[in-house]
Formats: sequence, structure tokens, C-alpha cells
Amino acid sequence: MKRDQIARWILEKLLGSFVISILLVYGPLLGFRMEKFGMGATYTIITLISLTVSILVNILVPREFELINKIKGIYNKNKVGTE
Repeated sequence: MKRDQIARWILEKLLGSFVISILLVYGPLLGFRMEKFGMGATYTIITLISLTVSILVNILVPREFELINKIKGIYNKNKVGTE
């Protein structure tokens, strides 16, 4: 696996678990009780959380670090050449 894939995978798993745990622990304080929902509703909520986290992680962690490094290298060369 590439470095960006590993970072994306770890962040997705940790952030997804964190959000679901927060929902389970602090949900009853806000009136959101998961135990009162049916299995289908619970599955839908957890799937939506996982999908939202996945989209957020794909936005936060760029697909290719190499492309970004190339762009930064070109920018730095142009910056050094103009000084």
C-alpha cells in the first residue's frame, strides 16, 4: 500500500469509530437513543456515518502525494528563479 492509502485507511477507521462511539455514549444525553431504533434504522445511521467520514477523509487526504510534491517543487523552482 502507498503512504496516502495507509493514511486514508487509518484516518477513516479512527474517525468513523470515534463518531459512532460519541453517538452511542453521548447520544442519550441529547435524546438520541440507539436502542429504541430497529435494526434497519441503526444500520442506516451507521452506514451514513461511515459514508460521510469516508467522503471527509478523501477530501482531507489527497489522492497522490507525488503530484502535490511535484507542484510544490515547480513552485519553489519558480520562486527561487524570480528572486
